[in-house]
Amino acid sequence: MEKKVSDKHDWEELEKYKNHYLGQKDFPSLPRSYESITQPIKHTGYLIFIRSKFIYLAFIEALRKKNLYATHSLLKSYWEDVGAFGYYYLKISELLELGNRQEALELSRKMALGGRGFLTEEMVKKKGRTMEDFFTPRISEMMRVVDADLKRNLMMNESALGNIYHQEIAESGHTTYRGLWIAGRRKRKSAVADVNKSWEKEENSNVLNLGVMAALIFFHYWRKFEKLSTF
Repeated sequence: MEKKVSDKHDWEELEKYKNHYLGQKDFPSLPRSYESITQPIKHTGYLIFIRSKFIYLAFIEALRKKNLYATHSLLKSYWEDVGAFGYYYLKISELLELGNRQEALELSRKMALGGRGFLTEEMVKKKGRTMEDFFTPRISEMMRVVDADLKRNLMMNESALGNIYHQEIAESGHTTYRGLWIAGRRKRKSAVADVNKSWEKEENSNVLNLGVMAALIFFHYWRKFEKLSTF
């Protein structure tokens, strides 16, 4: 990824978004019997925010320690979370605009589970449902939806999330790949991989750029989500 700004500027941006996460007020809990569709739809967004927050904070900590393994793994998780949240906001707002409130409620339930195959078939049958009722699109499909919106409204590259994810994030953040890569840079007199090996400047700059970009996109959609009217 082409480096256009200084590392110092990127660190300032990362700290800015860290403060955005930490400055968020506590979210209201979801009542057992909710009063309107607003509550479960907003609640799912809050759950994604909380997950995103802790992944981001862990990413920053690993980046400061120059822990290659943790940094790349966390960046992969964060990138996927950004894609999922952008997709959730776009689909929810579209469904509500079309008046499909029940479908919006169903999507919020699926996304709240946090995975495509979280429920077992036995659990689903007890609810009188099928597994298809709980499936969400793969992350690559979610990113395509977000990319189309970013290109249309922010004039960003049409594959701002998807291409970078497949070319740089998915592989480098895969724990097996990164673990073997680190092992290849082990200390001369030791067979144990040096997890905290210092990075080259270019490598460090690239990860900084990617972290800032992901956080920028997340909060672009978060600001919109906060204003979302579901009544």
